[in-house]
Amino acid sequence: MKDSTRVGLELLGLPLLAGLLFFGFIAVLMPEGQRGGDSLLGIFLLCVVFAPLVGIFPSVFYMVIMEFAFKRGLNPRSIKMVALSGALGFGAGTLLGWPIIISSEEDLTGGRFLYSFIGLFAGLILGCIIRWGSSKSANVP
Repeated sequence: MKDSTRVGLELLGLPLLAGLLFFGFIAVLMPEGQRGGDSLLGIFLLCVVFAPLVGIFPSVFYMVIMEFAFKRGLNPRSIKMVALSGALGFGAGTLLGWPIIISSEEDLTGGRFLYSFIGLFAGLILGCIIRWGSSKSANVP
């Protein structure tokens, strides 16, 4: 995988994957009477268009940290890279969900950290995509 392709994935992949995961979560929890095609399409477009706009700053931070790690010798095919990607995704999700976490008056113990876990899974998926797309000739520690 070329460096420019990897940087593009790091910038756009994290918010797009998180938006898709968030859409899936909403679609599953949506009451059956509201699952019409128009409402699902509207929610899908909102998640896919809105996620990159909101998530651009955490994505830039993710990309800078990942590229710094690669320049310092982190192998793109290593499991350490996937773990770092997941950790950075968790941090990005927590950052985006922070206003909800601190302002929620209701006891939403599972819902408060929804963004964090969506970020974690998006980071892990993106890490796996980068790992599998990287050169096969790289040594994997």
